[in-house]
Amino acid sequence: MITTHTSAQALAANAGNSQSICNGSSVQIGGSPTATGGVPGYTYSWSPATGLSSTTIANPMASPTTYTNYTVTVSDNNGGSASASVVVSVDAIPTISNATLTQQICSGGTATFNPTSNVVGATFSYTAFASSPNVSGYSSSGSGIINEVLTNTGTTTETVTYSITPTGPGPTFCVGTPVNYVVTVVPANTIANAGTNQNICGTTATLAGNVPTVGTGTWTLIAGAGFVTNPSNPASTITSLATGNNVFQWTISSNFCAGTSSQVTINGTSSPTVAVAGPNQALCGTNATLAGNTALIGVGVWTLVSGSGTITNSAVAISGLTNLGFGPNVFQWTISNPPCAASSTQVTITAIGAPTTANAGSDQMLCGTTTATLAGNTPVSGNGLWSLVSGSGIITAPSSPNSTFTGLGAGANVFQWTISAPPCGTSSDQVSISPTPDGVPICLVTVDSLSTHNIVVWEKSGVLSSTLLFKIYREDVTNVYTYISSVMFDSLSVYHDYASNPNITGKRYKISLLDSCYTESAKSPYHNTIWLNYLGNGILSWTPYLIEGQANPVTQYNIYRDDLGTGNWALLGSTAGTQLGYTDIAYASYPAANYKVEVVWAFSCTPTRAVNTSWSNFTQHSIGINETTLQNSITISPNPFTSQTIISFDREMKNTILYVKDVLGKEIKTILFSGKELTLEKGDMEKGIYFIQIENTNRKIIIE
Repeated sequence: MITTHTSAQALAANAGNSQSICNGSSVQIGGSPTATGGVPGYTYSWSPATGLSSTTIANPMASPTTYTNYTVTVSDNNGGSASASVVVSVDAIPTISNATLTQQICSGGTATFNPTSNVVGATFSYTAFASSPNVSGYSSSGSGIINEVLTNTGTTTETVTYSITPTGPGPTFCVGTPVNYVVTVVPANTIANAGTNQNICGTTATLAGNVPTVGTGTWTLIAGAGFVTNPSNPASTITSLATGNNVFQWTISSNFCAGTSSQVTINGTSSPTVAVAGPNQALCGTNATLAGNTALIGVGVWTLVSGSGTITNSAVAISGLTNLGFGPNVFQWTISNPPCAASSTQVTITAIGAPTTANAGSDQMLCGTTTATLAGNTPVSGNGLWSLVSGSGIITAPSSPNSTFTGLGAGANVFQWTISAPPCGTSSDQVSISPTPDGVPICLVTVDSLSTHNIVVWEKSGVLSSTLLFKIYREDVTNVYTYISSVMFDSLSVYHDYASNPNITGKRYKISLLDSCYTESAKSPYHNTIWLNYLGNGILSWTPYLIEGQANPVTQYNIYRDDLGTGNWALLGSTAGTQLGYTDIAYASYPAANYKVEVVWAFSCTPTRAVNTSWSNFTQHSIGINETTLQNSITISPNPFTSQTIISFDREMKNTILYVKDVLGKEIKTILFSGKELTLEKGDMEKGIYFIQIENTNRKIIIE
């Protein structure tokens, strides 16, 4: 307001225009100038003084805190005065009135802030910055409501700070003090990955979850069974898994942000039954039976590994086999239960053919050497092996059909070539190899049908063709065999000893052979002829048929009688082969009868002439041993005797041999004497019947 005083020029006061300020701000008031007119030399007085920098100057600074109407009074030197008023309006400084200026969100969450103020109509602007470049999604500046999705790609908690400035309405547009709106952005939990599903063998496995960079992982069992050893370990082991599907969940979580989960299925499988293909087999033929064990866990299958053969049903443990190849055929029994390792085992079935028929080669007779070469056949089926059967000799290579050998012994050395093909049996053949010729055994000795001489019979079967001749030996002195004759190899295998008298005594014979090297074989075992003696009163006694080194070969003795002495023989009876006597109870009815004994053999041979039995001499009725013989006027007295008897001759005897033999022909005593009389002591002879044989260079006589 302006007050005017009447003067030449009236004094005028000017307080200035009304103004608005922000609370806490200053503004200069007063006119420009504040006083005019009157008499210069003005004084000023402002009121009220509140908020003025001075009340006495023309243009003081006004800093009111509320709406104020200031009045200035101007006085001049003339005493005049004038007044004027000005209004200073005070606008409040805006502030943000939101009580909460912080927010915590998970990465990917929205930062939302709607600022409010104590000043109506206030507006807001802001600037923003993050604590780490890992945070994105915010605007560096803006105004109004904040509504931004923030992402924290790091692994630690980060912040975004919004500095918000409030501004009042015009005309003053008072700017308030900025405040900070702080948003804490928590990084999101690591996305859980429980790993790929597993098929395992057994009840133990290892989990394969991912390692969390944010958050903490925990395993939990969802289905099935299993014990997680360390639930917070992404690679924890699991024990006690159940057979089948077992589901485990890997969850990564924290206290603030939502967790993530992932599941894995672990299929537990039991190990397959341990395969057992059964024992190896060696068999005859081409068919067999496989014998694997039953697969209690898993599935079994037979396969051919080597060789050949048709499996009837490869999926069953016990299956037939056909068409096996000869030799080893290998089959495998495999029990599988994936993912467990399969269990396999093999069986070898060896099909074997019948052994090749063994052929040891021809017999050999060596001249001047003890070394030679065997000549067996090579087996097509089986394996051959030489062995020494008898004699001596060292086989260099027993499994070679053409092995050499050394160190042959004298006489026959028998080697056997055996081809074996178990279990199909063996085939054997023998060969005789002699550095000296093999001996030949006697078949039998006998008395001719007229009882005039002895006959020796042998066979040539198996005798080497290199044999030149057979040599015949006879025992004339105890255990001394004298060569008596030879028979050429190409002659009949029979010798007639016309120098023998079967009616006096039995004789022993041996034979040998002479080979093309002029080497003589060992002598054969002796054969002893039967000597039949008539003891009177129908009593017959004979010496046994003996073979050196053998048990009794006789099955039985047959006794024949020629009733009239005309050569018409009839079977009278038989005895066992161990009996050496027989009594003809009807002897008195046949005073002219003759007797002879036949041997029934326990063995046979095949000579080159049809002689297949042995006969004794034949004998007639004669006086007994208790009577004095008439031959050569020899007497025995007493007879019988108990301690000694005297044998007397009608003439002087020189260098004469006397034999005492038992009824079996065994020599009991041998006495060399000269003179006309001999005393025979009983000595250690047992009770019984004995025969006296007296022999010198002139004649032989038997005393009964």
